[in-house]
Amino acid sequence: MGSSTRWIYSSISPLLKQKALQKLLFFAVPAVFALILSAFFFTAQMHAQFGFPLFAGVLVLVTYGVKPYRKFCQLEVKPHKLGIDKEHLKFFSKGKLTLEIPVKHIEQLKYVENHSLYGIALYLKPFHSLNKDLSSWELQSQKHAKGCSLFFPYFRKEALEKLHSLF
Repeated sequence: MGSSTRWIYSSISPLLKQKALQKLLFFAVPAVFALILSAFFFTAQMHAQFGFPLFAGVLVLVTYGVKPYRKFCQLEVKPHKLGIDKEHLKFFSKGKLTLEIPVKHIEQLKYVENHSLYGIALYLKPFHSLNKDLSSWELQSQKHAKGCSLFFPYFRKEALEKLHSLF
């Protein structure tokens, strides 16, 4: 990470975070409400029979609702970042170097956005493929942008423009 490396950071759109919060509330509020109602209206025998399954169900629903919101909150604290220098494009996730690609192998960078995800799609030049270790990442990336080699999530269009200016 020399001093000539330029950094670009991911950012979570407020709309995406709001949708995650709505999902959290959609699952958590009724689940917790059911748990509270059971405390008032269940008999001791009903608690013995249905208490654990009810609690486990509430826990599953709350966890399912919290997961996306928690992920976005963590990404706000420690965002993904792309570093570019004269020779390499580096991708950091959770503060760790995840991927390093020689710039000479990059054919195109493109902004991709759908209803729930946005980011930068990277296309490698023909006959340049990734290591076997990254083949699962490559397959996952192709779900987000058809035909792309890699997909870097949560980078806005402005980040792509800045990246283009650094090439």
